[in-house]
Amino acid sequence: MDRIADSAFFAAAAWIGATRNDALLFWAAIVALTASYLVSYVRAKAESLGVSAAVGPAPREARLVILLIGLAAWALTGSLPLFVTAVAAVALLAAITLLQRIVVVARTLGAAR
Repeated sequence: MDRIADSAFFAAAAWIGATRNDALLFWAAIVALTASYLVSYVRAKAESLGVSAAVGPAPREARLVILLIGLAAWALTGSLPLFVTAVAAVALLAAITLLQRIVVVARTLGAAR
């Protein structure tokens, strides 16, 4: 269910970016969607191998809060750039979280050999 909600949110953001010719919003939404899926996948895969991968600056809850703040700011002020900034921040933080989890898992599994 979480992934469906994330997909709907980021797909809507990408659609808004595409219809408004906002390349930053479009690509940030695509990166955020992809990185968010992979963050969850890497953690689940690591845990199936007996490795903890709960690292990174942006677990799902933090990403959701940032998105909701950006959406609320846009709704209250009518300023789309506030929403674009939130989506771009989530994309960046999700990518950083993904890379950190990959490094932690690779190091842990490499050390176990």
